[in-house]
Amino acid sequence: MCRMDHIILEGFVGCGKGAVGKKVAANLSLPLVEVDKLVSDKMKMTPADIYDRFGEVYYRALETVVLNELTERKERSVIILGSGLPLMPHNDDYLSELGRIIWLKMSKAKLLEKLKKGKKYDWMKDDKSNLQINDLLKEREAAYSRIATDVVDVDGMTVDEAAAAVEALIAEPEKEAKPAPKKKATEKKTSTAKKAAAKKKEDSEKKPAEEKKEDTGKKPASRKKADAEKKTKADEKPAEKAEEKAEEKAATGKKTASKKKADTDKKADTDKKPAAPKKPAAKKTSSKAKSKAAED
Repeated sequence: MCRMDHIILEGFVGCGKGAVGKKVAANLSLPLVEVDKLVSDKMKMTPADIYDRFGEVYYRALETVVLNELTERKERSVIILGSGLPLMPHNDDYLSELGRIIWLKMSKAKLLEKLKKGKKYDWMKDDKSNLQINDLLKEREAAYSRIATDVVDVDGMTVDEAAAAVEALIAEPEKEAKPAPKKKATEKKTSTAKKAAAKKKEDSEKKPAEEKKEDTGKKPASRKKADAEKKTKADEKPAEKAEEKAEEKAATGKKTASKKKADTDKKADTDKKPAAPKKPAAKKTSSKAKSKAAED
């Protein structure tokens, strides 16, 4: 993206952007463009009326529309930003495309002094003005610093002096970032030694951790073998017991079968043996017979 050559002034309320911008534009014979005026012309309302009726978010959106339109402006101009415009980060690309951004920086004490004298800053004259300015400065100065390409400290300066300072800045090429200073040899040596010591310490702390991890993560082969054998024995033991039990049961079965067979054979032998003949009953001898026998 090619940067345009507009001169952009930013700063807090009361820092003198309007007066300094008019002076620079007159001195360099350039047109003056005020973003707040362009917003006002677009809505045909004052900035205060736009705020009251539509709110700040709407006003900020209008500022962005105006910035986008200014990127089509070919004639070099002095552009004055509203004090709250830099708060919107999405405006940064438009601003950096438009040209160099010069922050007219004024201290809080000088701002308070100037604001309490000016008629158009009545809202700053109540008891809450200090608190308001503190909050606004804290928020807005961070935004000014973010987008500024150059800074002019205008404390104690007249309008002419501030304008001259701006003109001197834009007459010079834009400052580039300064290269980092070269370190001395001793500093470099010290830095190298510190790095080496730090690396050594890191390695010494890392080594025990790695060894511990390796010990816990990998068992020795002999240990693995012993565990495998132990597991095999544990698996074989129930099998052996089952086998012994089966053999014992078979032996008991055989013994019982043998006994049953013996009992069966004994019974069979008993059944085959003939019954003992009964003795004939003795005949009774009558008394007559006995007498006859006696006579014989």
